[in-house]
Amino acid sequence: MRAVNARAQGQRERRGALVEAQMIWIEARDRESGDIHGLGIWQGETTEQIRVTDMFSGATETRTFFNLGLISISSIRYETGLDIRPVSVTLSALSEPVQAAFRLYDARGARAQIWRRSYDPDSRLPIGDPEPRFKGFVNTAPIERPAAGGEATIEVQLVSTARMLTFTSERKKSDEAQRRREDDRFRRYKGTARAWDVPWGTKDVRS
Repeated sequence: MRAVNARAQGQRERRGALVEAQMIWIEARDRESGDIHGLGIWQGETTEQIRVTDMFSGATETRTFFNLGLISISSIRYETGLDIRPVSVTLSALSEPVQAAFRLYDARGARAQIWRRSYDPDSRLPIGDPEPRFKGFVNTAPIERPAAGGEATIEVQLVSTARMLTFTSERKKSDEAQRRREDDRFRRYKGTARAWDVPWGTKDVRS
């Protein structure tokens, strides 16, 4: 079940005015060391330390979210099922954090999360913690769009975690498919191995 900020939701149901800012967190891989580096970007006016609940681990952490990098996020559908729902994110190509994330690091397949932070329209203070909206992965290499009468942008497509259900099971790989990898015979006995009777502690003589 999707977690909802009760105070913010109550304001929406009363059709009250709300100021909202989207937040995105991407965990890109260092091209040289392989280490994972998290980057937060949001639609706020300043760079801030914001407490969020990680949707993968469930841990609550305070993370840095840089401003002036996130331009827009396409609509996010909330529905049950196994459909892989893509979400398009448009970022500023002029933002230094964005350049670091997609030029210095490899973001393909990186874990990504989106939250929404709500503010009281009068006090401009945050209403509770940010609401989790989406968790998934960067689906393809980011596409840089040159400026055409506007700001140069980088477009990133995210897909939900339902994509993991489309990965081919190791159990479905055959000996024939494995042999395409330089005649690798690792799965040659896959279809018969479970019928073998090899006493514990003895060596199987098959080759």
